[in-house]
Amino acid sequence: MFLPTDKAADKERVISSVRKWLALLARPFHSGTFDFGGESFLRDIYEMGEQNRRDDILRTMTGQRGSADTIYVNRTFFGLYSLLSRLRARVRIPQPVTSY
Repeated sequence: MFLPTDKAADKERVISSVRKWLALLARPFHSGTFDFGGESFLRDIYEMGEQNRRDDILRTMTGQRGSADTIYVNRTFFGLYSLLSRLRARVRIPQPVTSY
């Protein structure tokens, strides 16, 4: 994901951006029931995409970044979330067992 020529500040910006994306895309998995019919979740995804698009550092980074698999997974989640939003779905998400 990083090149030897990348500046430390640029790396931090990318890491911060990835953490925000992961937190946002994982939001439905951290609740017992998630209402995709609410407008805020999809709006937050669109807003973060727009912020990243406008970010000069992210936009001007050159070279191959990450794998094609990452793009596929992100597009899959976005497509699923868009569909669930259009259906105004309310999805029950079982929480993982944390003790044995």
